[in-house]
Amino acid sequence: MVKDIVKAISRLVNGTRDGGQRFRFLDPGVLQDGDLELHLFRTLHGRTYGEEVPTYRFLMRKPGVKDEIGRIDLRIG
Repeated sequence: MVKDIVKAISRLVNGTRDGGQRFRFLDPGVLQDGDLELHLFRTLHGRTYGEEVPTYRFLMRKPGVKDEIGRIDLRIG
């Protein structure tokens, strides 16, 4: 179920600012739900002013398969 991944992503977005200023990344581990796994491979802090925002970058894989089937970014902003 994709609902489990959505819940995990919600935890990444909520409560991740220290003192309301700098973004603090959390380690989500492998997010898995049925036929999809998300593996965190990079985080980007972004800039205070500008278009870039803190970003989690994930590889998408099928469970038990090493090859990536896609990528997805979660931008916090």
